[in-house]
Amino acid sequence: MQSRMHSYGTPAPLRLSDGALQEIRGVMQRSGKPDEVRAHLRLFCEAARTQQLSPEQLLVIFKTEFARIPEVSRPSDEKTMKFVAGVVTLCIEEYYKIPE
Repeated sequence: MQSRMHSYGTPAPLRLSDGALQEIRGVMQRSGKPDEVRAHLRLFCEAARTQQLSPEQLLVIFKTEFARIPEVSRPSDEKTMKFVAGVVTLCIEEYYKIPE
């Protein structure tokens, strides 16, 4: 997850790092268990809350970032579609979760 400050103190666009995307893709290919990527989603959602993004903004950005994984942008099987749905659900859960 990447979030930097642009000049003038405005936050950089919220992004999933290439490493996070590779890890998510690996989990999708190995086990297909969305819960294994929860830590990446938690960091992404914490950054979204810090930037005061609405849930709708978060989901648009997340789905755009998530679609950078080729299998996600063109899901071809039921396992991938279930994984995508599960990750989106976890993203919503993490956004609304009360920070510890």
